[in-house]
Amino acid sequence: RHPPSSSTSRVLPSHEIATKWWSDITCGSGAFLLAGVRYYAERICEAWNVEAGLPADVPPTPAALVHAKRLAMDCMVGVDIDLLSVELARIAVALLTPTVPVELDSRIVAGDALLGMNKVGPVLSPVHSKGR
Repeated sequence: RHPPSSSTSRVLPSHEIATKWWSDITCGSGAFLLAGVRYYAERICEAWNVEAGLPADVPPTPAALVHAKRLAMDCMVGVDIDLLSVELARIAVALLTPTVPVELDSRIVAGDALLGMNKVGPVLSPVHSKGR
């Protein structure tokens, strides 16, 4: 875990952080996805603090952290060839925000990331590639 930035000039605006896509093309049971969601959520909360005129390292409220995690989940894509691993990753990531329903079927998918295909067609639908 990286410590919060002490310099507010190094903190990206929240809208910029929340529009950057990131992926794990061999997600397994989701360890990297979990770390990525937590990292992105922390950076988003830091940005919100700076935008509100507070120091970046002020701890977020639980509600703000849950909202930041949801935004981070909207920016992620996980792919794995093993169906059981995909289901485990979806459950693990969903448990980061247990009080908020989350739909991860289009964010964590089963398929071959090297070939870009699953048994039906392309791993990522056009929705994932539009505007990103």
